[in-house]
Amino acid sequence: MSDIQTLNRVGTLMARVRRVILDASDFSDGLNQALAQVCQAMSLNGATLVQIAPENKAIILADYWLNGGQIFIGRSFALNPDTQWHRLLSQGQCLMLSDISSDDGFAGFVKARANEIGTIYPLMSKNELSGLLCLHPKDRSESNEEMKAVAQIIAEEMLLLLRQQNLPNGNSSSLAYSMEDLTNQLSDERLMRHIISKLHLSLDKDVVLQTAVDCLGRALSVSFCLVERADMPGHALVTHEYADAASSPLGLGRTDHLPANIVSCFKQRTAAIGSMDGQMPFGELGQQEMEYLHINDIKTLLGTPITFHGIHHGVLLVIDCRRPRSFSEREIVILETVAQQAAISVNHADLLGQIKDQLYKMNVITTLTQQLTNALELVGHGARQHTDEAGGTTPAIRLSQREMEVLRLIAQGMSNREIAQRLFLTESTVELHASRIRKKLKLKSRTALVKYACDNHLV
Repeated sequence: MSDIQTLNRVGTLMARVRRVILDASDFSDGLNQALAQVCQAMSLNGATLVQIAPENKAIILADYWLNGGQIFIGRSFALNPDTQWHRLLSQGQCLMLSDISSDDGFAGFVKARANEIGTIYPLMSKNELSGLLCLHPKDRSESNEEMKAVAQIIAEEMLLLLRQQNLPNGNSSSLAYSMEDLTNQLSDERLMRHIISKLHLSLDKDVVLQTAVDCLGRALSVSFCLVERADMPGHALVTHEYADAASSPLGLGRTDHLPANIVSCFKQRTAAIGSMDGQMPFGELGQQEMEYLHINDIKTLLGTPITFHGIHHGVLLVIDCRRPRSFSEREIVILETVAQQAAISVNHADLLGQIKDQLYKMNVITTLTQQLTNALELVGHGARQHTDEAGGTTPAIRLSQREMEVLRLIAQGMSNREIAQRLFLTESTVELHASRIRKKLKLKSRTALVKYACDNHLV
């Protein structure tokens, strides 16, 4: 199976997993149903999802078996971080269940599954072991490289579902990661996929940046969303803008731009002014800039650079004039993701422009080369004609290519029928060519044509 087919297969599977979790009334039941989907899709005997809680405690969140078996859902085990297998998993390596010799609380789980074929895949978050995904194929032949690749992707996807989870130690029934949290996360993922797909629909720089401010302004429900450039010291320019209908009833948007000193604060990092104290000290702004924010009734300002591979395309700013506001971590992630994807799309647009310029230059060079070639041929033709006239001979260049072929064959002593067979012509056509040749060269007989061809080295 190709890599693309594998990715499509995993993408379809994870879409079903997310839908099952969302439709479940209880998050724990949803996780168990999700493992059932994984087992059916990958032809597994069973699967287990484990979360690593603080103080090295393993909590079984979900445990599913097709043909029955001991279920460990809700149970917790103490882990010994000094064991070799624990260190290998913490380094991101997957292990066979048979390679784990546990003498801690996890031994009960390992012993119960001793007769099963199983591979444990670590769930890594910020280089720390956050959980385990244990998959049990039906036989050893199915534990191949493709299954490992698919399992790694599934492990990463399961980590996304658990990343913001905070389970109380030893009590998996009271999940802090509520359905509302999961719904918000999945909603954010759908929103980001929608925005990213729109950003990459066009290779026009202006369309990309306008799409970025429109989508971000609506997603964050802010008063204004701007792309502003401050390429020259002391000068800033708004290039693209979104304005909320309540802030700009006529749809005219802002006619002013933020001072360059304010914009420069966001050229290197994501920062906020207003309600997010500590992210950017007010000491970076002068009294004039602070008065500008107060006069224009800007309650909160959040911005991030639009940068790709060191190329700066401006600053993406969101402004709320209605109330002081603390932007959440997920909103900041959305802002930074939109800025990053917009920078990538703008870079693609610039590359397309460069390619078009190169093609235009190549077309110009090709045209000039053809014109020069034609001019040289014309000059050469005139020079040969002048030489022939000065020598008193009839220039052979007057004859067409077909007439030259007929003349050479006549000089070789061929008859009209033989020439016709050689050139795939009729005898009458050959005679017509011979007549035209005699007329052009002002000769009266076939013998004269033979002499002319010999004198001009045509044979």
